[in-house]
Amino acid sequence: MKRFVFTDLDNTIVRHQSRITTATTQVQIVGLDETGKPSTIMTTDDLEFFESLKAFGTIIPTTGRSIAGYQRLHGLSLTSWAILNHGATILQPRDSSDATAVDPAWLERTKSIMTPLLPNLLELYQSLLTLNEVIIGNQVYSNTVKLHQEHSLPLYVSVRATRSMPEHHLQHQRQQILELVSTQNAFEVLQTGRITSIIPQSLNKKLAVLELIQRLQKDDQIETLGVGDALTDLPFMQVCNWQRTPEHSEIHRLGGI
Repeated sequence: MKRFVFTDLDNTIVRHQSRITTATTQVQIVGLDETGKPSTIMTTDDLEFFESLKAFGTIIPTTGRSIAGYQRLHGLSLTSWAILNHGATILQPRDSSDATAVDPAWLERTKSIMTPLLPNLLELYQSLLTLNEVIIGNQVYSNTVKLHQEHSLPLYVSVRATRSMPEHHLQHQRQQILELVSTQNAFEVLQTGRITSIIPQSLNKKLAVLELIQRLQKDDQIETLGVGDALTDLPFMQVCNWQRTPEHSEIHRLGGI
């Protein structure tokens, strides 16, 4: 019997350098940002957690990262399947040349879903651009609104709130986004920390995980472990045989499993 671990990456087994406190001294750099500077690290606890997942079975990253963002990770020996862009992209296992191959069948599915949704997605993007600069009283808060694309195809929109925005203003902003997206039945909202992502309902991690489970169990009996840190990870985790979350994760704090 073969065993596989479908795991989120950021804040589950790796984290952004800015999230590390001054009390943390032992870290390993495992990823770079778009400019080539170190940005993604693992603490000693992260490394131990990752090793325990590898001991269970083959790691299949299940993440919101793009292909480029995934490729900027190093030192993790991730060579099996990978689910990226919140489920919109599946990468096939790497061959001996270490080449990255997008799964063609899943890519065609993504294109067939996104093509009729593009006008609505672009309309949402234009509406959300008003949040790039938010004025509250005498304060100006700069958010980052981004249209994420892969394969020359727009996939989803994210709004990253500035760290200086107070929590009560952040909650109000999230409610505004929810109300805007509620007018579009084909999309759903994922909220993780200060990032709000608007993705198509038919393209998500859960559906991509189910697809790979179906393929993998054609050749052999399998067992699966779903791993994540955020409540938004629970849907894909719950289609696995077992679930696991790091200590101090959102799931752990709120008793999600």
